[in-house]
Amino acid sequence: MDIVSVIGSATTVVSFVAFVCVVVWAYSGRRKRAFDDAAVGYDVVIGGIQTSALTSVLSTVFHVDQPIDTVPIEALKALQLCGRLA
Repeated sequence: MDIVSVIGSATTVVSFVAFVCVVVWAYSGRRKRAFDDAAVGYDVVIGGIQTSALTSVLSTVFHVDQPIDTVPIEALKALQLCGRLA
């Protein structure tokens, strides 16, 4: 075996171990409860026109992603005036 194949094999093993650690961390009971608790209290999530629904939820509820655009203030005021927002 030459040094390149040894480094490649070591990189593969380290990457796989890191992947398994991330999966175990993500599916741990405490982490699941934290995600479930974060989603409580949202009846609706309002997002911009160019932002996908997934990105809107991830950025609002879980603070994971960044929205592409914002909701115009006129749209927010219109929703507040109709009485559907607290």
